[in-house]
Amino acid sequence: MTKELSGKPVASLINKATSELIKTHTLIPRMLLILVGDDPASRYYVQSIVANGKKLGCETTLLNLPGSTTEQELQRCIQ
Repeated sequence: MTKELSGKPVASLINKATSELIKTHTLIPRMLLILVGDDPASRYYVQSIVANGKKLGCETTLLNLPGSTTEQELQRCIQ
């Protein structure tokens, strides 16, 4: 017997709880995403995170770095 699992109901519950916390505590969460390179799948994934964050009321910033970014440069951005 197979059972199909879906993350959508779980994500929906998490989003609802997060939204309620933000409203209850009058928070303005901030989220910074760093995208290194130009992989279309990664870009799509990150853009969906940005869009969902905005729907929840988060301030979102996306930092796009070239694929040639070194590990040291990335660490400096994170710090």
